[in-house]
Amino acid sequence: MKNNACMYLHLSREDGESYESNSISNQRQIIKSYAKEKSFNIIAEYVDDGFSGYNFERPNFKKMIEELENGKFKIIIVKDLSRFGRDYIESGKYLQKIFPEKGIRFISINDNYDSENADIGDTNLILLIGNFINDSYCRYISMKVKSSKEIKRKNGDFIGAFAYLKDESFDYITSLVALGNIPESNKVIRELYRILKPNGKIVIQSSYIEKGSKSFELAKSKNIERGLVEEYLINDLKNAGFKNIISKVVSKAIWAENPYDLIPVAGDTQFYSIIEAQRTK
Repeated sequence: MKNNACMYLHLSREDGESYESNSISNQRQIIKSYAKEKSFNIIAEYVDDGFSGYNFERPNFKKMIEELENGKFKIIIVKDLSRFGRDYIESGKYLQKIFPEKGIRFISINDNYDSENADIGDTNLILLIGNFINDSYCRYISMKVKSSKEIKRKNGDFIGAFAYLKDESFDYITSLVALGNIPESNKVIRELYRILKPNGKIVIQSSYIEKGSKSFELAKSKNIERGLVEEYLINDLKNAGFKNIISKVVSKAIWAENPYDLIPVAGDTQFYSIIEAQRTK
């Protein structure tokens, strides 16, 4: 019973050119190979083919959650987070609240994420950077194709050429969630600079906490304060080479309570800002 798990397979209409690497059969192969290696017993399979990843009103996803609540299994395995869902808020509700409360272990193979060994920073990392890339239409191509390539190699299948994010690929990158809770957000900023074309722009829309606040001290104790303070992000942008940096606070609020996360702490102010920056060369 301890190692009983289900696999969730999902192909959405947003997948477009990545259809081959994200195909249902490909996801199934990857999960079965992983389960065999890690000694998991797959007792159920749930497939949603052709349903949008931006909402969770998918018939077999709902069936999986229903059977999860009935105690049929305690482990969910997906190929990567985008197969589970592309909505940051809703995905976060499951990973940060519903699954922990029900004792459900969630594994995302290509993201190297296992909730059994993850802390709050790890959970926010997979959510935030995964959503950042999705919102900017930049997929983790090399990471995802590498897993598919390994399975095909083991099966003796032909492995053709695959795409990767080349230097100076994009004119514009935007995100609704920015880089909060990513300990080494400066490395992500440098990578974004690399894939932007000269004169390309990045727009980051997100919330931030104040230095010196209870939220800041808590974040600092977990080594995740770097991505939660606007000043740090702006410095990272400058150090990466970005110019013409503009930051604007559009709203702020004091948290009465926070049922989904430890940060921000109740009583602290959270700022919502829009930051623009440009790669000039």
